[in-house]
Order: sequence, then structure tokens, then C-alpha cells
Amino acid sequence: MNQSKYRKTWQRWYKGYERTAFRNIYPVIRGWGNSIEWDKMNVDNYQFLVKQAINREPMEDAYLETYEVIGYRHGVRTGRGINQELKNFTIDAFNTEFYKAVLLFFKNYGISRVVSISDTYYRDIIKLMDTRLVDGIGMEETIKEMQKIVNSRNFYRWQAMRIARTETTASANFGAIESGKVSGYVMEKVWISARDARTRRKPDDKYDHYHMNGVKVPQDGVFVFNESDLFGADKLEYPGDPKGKAGNLISCRCSVGIVPKRDENGNLVKDDTNPTYV
Repeated sequence: MNQSKYRKTWQRWYKGYERTAFRNIYPVIRGWGNSIEWDKMNVDNYQFLVKQAINREPMEDAYLETYEVIGYRHGVRTGRGINQELKNFTIDAFNTEFYKAVLLFFKNYGISRVVSISDTYYRDIIKLMDTRLVDGIGMEETIKEMQKIVNSRNFYRWQAMRIARTETTASANFGAIESGKVSGYVMEKVWISARDARTRRKPDDKYDHYHMNGVKVPQDGVFVFNESDLFGADKLEYPGDPKGKAGNLISCRCSVGIVPKRDENGNLVKDDTNPTYV
């Protein structure tokens, strides 16, 4: 794999994926803001009314659609890349396995992610209100200011883009991992970093994505961050893996490459554990 070429291709694809995720998530965030009953709000019930306005069901639908669309699209593209060496990736096999995997994934991780997203949205609004109240601004004036903030386009865009960027990376790389599982051969994963000024790295950030670039692990292996951390290492199956810690995931733009493993003689290694696809 030519990592530099892959990175440039990924960056081009990523922009389109991010637009897709944003289009799914933006209306949900806007709907939450529009549902807040500001006219009924007072100092005793404002927390309740904000929480009541946050309906998680539309976000669950948007989250699942994001994974289905972006994960599938990137999985197919990854499969075509695999076929440059193997000629063994088939869309039919991928279709079957991908949609089973994405539903299981959503059951195991998607709902908790949506809970985290909604809780973060709630805390952001309450923090803005509490700051004003502590500073001595009256409730009536606070409500007027908050209506302007929450109903502004910039607030929607900022909230939606933050979520979209994180979930774009996760959903696309999830699809890439699934594509390798139906190749019929033993595959390996390569971490490919964004490698620019925004990329996480030490000493400024304890999650060093910059120097993770090029690290290769088995298909079922993990990328390990901060192995000596007293609070435990963070182990990701791919960039954006929702099992990781928030500081390792939010706004990550890294990708994972899927490459066939070769033996000491340079021959491809068949996956005898998954004979259906060989």
C-alpha cells in the first residue's frame, strides 16, 4: 500500500462522507433546539425543560443511517482496493455481512453513543445558562440570550459538525474493517494518520496519532495508546472505534488501510477460519 496516495484519496472521500453525516445530524440538533419551551421556562424548571426537548429517537435514526451509508460506501471502496491484489472481494458477500454487522454494532455501541451525544448537548446548554445566572444575569434576560444562541445557525452547525466529524471517521473505518473480513484471506490493518498540524501528538496530546502512522496490526488486533498509563491503555480496533476514550476519538480524521498478509515467501495467506468466502 502506498500510504501517501491512500491518505490523499481518503482526504478526498472524507469530505464527502462528512457532508453526508452532517446532513443526517444537523436537522436533529436543530429540532432539539426548536423543541425547547422557552416561554414556560423559569429558574426552577429550566433543566427539566431542556432535557425534555432532547428526543433521542431521531438521533438514533440519523446515527444508524450514517453508519449504513458511509460505512457501506467506504467498505465497497476498500474492497475494490483489496481486489487490486486479491480479485476475491465480492459485493454480495460484503452486503450480507455488512448489514448484519452494522445492526449488531448499533445494538452494542450505537445507543450508548446517542446517549452520550444527547447528554453533551444538554450539558452545553445548561452550562451556558448557569454561567449567566451565576454572573447575576436575570432569568428573563438569560432566556432571551439563550434563545438567540440556541436558535442561531452557527450553534446548530458547530454542534452538528462536531458529531459528524467524529462519526464520519468511525463509520467509514468500520466499513473498511468489515470489507477485509469477506476477502477470504488473512488481512492486516494499517493506521494512516492525517499528518498535519491538527493531528494529535505528544507532548501536547497524550494520544499520539501522528506517530501511530504506518503501524500495522492483525485484522483482529488493536492499536494501543498509552500502554504505560496508570489508568489503563486505550485500545482501538480502528480510528474512531467507539470503545475508545473520548479524548482519543473526538474529531479524529485518521483512517485504516486493509492489506493482505503475506508469509515469509511473499505468498498470500488464505483465511481457513472463514472458508465460505475462499
